[in-house]
Amino acid sequence: MVEAAGGASRTRSRIGARLRRLVRRFGKQHAKKAAVATAHTLLRVCWVVMARDEDYREDGGDFYDRREARQAHYLAARYQKTLERLGYQVTLIAPGPANHPDPDQPEEPAA
Repeated sequence: MVEAAGGASRTRSRIGARLRRLVRRFGKQHAKKAAVATAHTLLRVCWVVMARDEDYREDGGDFYDRREARQAHYLAARYQKTLERLGYQVTLIAPGPANHPDPDQPEEPAA
């Protein structure tokens, strides 16, 4: 299974994305540990597919990016509701280049 995890690392799949994320998290010197963790993920996927007698559904290599975006949206809405319950008026503005001042540029004096 570890060899299969290593092979999956070169694909644009959820398993490949998981191995790449774990290698970044653990460090390159612990790449074997990341491969064993990914092999464990493969075993869990195999078990679920066999136990439920379903076909495997690939989530794609961007699964973790999409999950983090959903989580960020959920947290923003949750904190907004909490602040509104406390009596604050909250307006959410998405981060972007126009919303962040450039630290290298001096601020313009107010007129």
